[in-house]
Amino acid sequence: MITRLNLDTLVAQGYDYIMGVKLRQDSLFQMLLEQDKLDWESANFDEQLKLLEHTVSVKEFLLWKTSLLLITNGLTINDEGWQNFAYKIGMLTDNDTPTVSDFRSILEALSDSMTTKIRSKIWTLIKRYSGHYELTNRFICCLNPERQASANAYREKKLDQLGEELDKLFAKVTDSKKKNKFNFDKEIGKIFAGFRSKFKKFFKFEKQTSYSRNTEVIAQNEKYDGVFVILFSFPKSKLT
Repeated sequence: MITRLNLDTLVAQGYDYIMGVKLRQDSLFQMLLEQDKLDWESANFDEQLKLLEHTVSVKEFLLWKTSLLLITNGLTINDEGWQNFAYKIGMLTDNDTPTVSDFRSILEALSDSMTTKIRSKIWTLIKRYSGHYELTNRFICCLNPERQASANAYREKKLDQLGEELDKLFAKVTDSKKKNKFNFDKEIGKIFAGFRSKFKKFFKFEKQTSYSRNTEVIAQNEKYDGVFVILFSFPKSKLT
């Protein structure tokens, strides 16, 4: 399937390298998912594939991820502090080796409620991309509708099967005669043993009284169904 994208021509355009992406481990690609930028309805259709193209710069990612860290931890962002932070990030070059002292006061000014833990996470994020601040990633995002449907059907089938086993388990919990005859956590462990452990995240448990599907986690995983990505990384100087 990848050969349909005519990779020889793309490589000849002068990009640094090309590689397959482990989507769930690629932070920059996650940014596209979180911002819902993959509009498959408007995608070009090439035989059995839907194709989208997006670029994400490291600096753009650093700003987005920092904002996400602040918001998800309930911190209010100071406008002036954010402007100074954005300017500092925008001025970074691949030759820079920033130190924590360079950023300490800027990070503290991001929020009046800034904590040492969050400040450390943001600094670790910035340091991680040292030497690559001017890098931009170009994603060729590909969706195979048939594989998307089969992946979704497989997950639903497994969740239904696990749900039936959980129903039986919780029926025992409500039976006062059997309630004290088994270890609940141990029984849950049996249901999600082996390869089934990866499906446990799709359920939420209310102590020992009930369970439900974790629709938020399911929806997040559905975004990956049938998707693979080709990643090009190239410096700002090669952008046209």
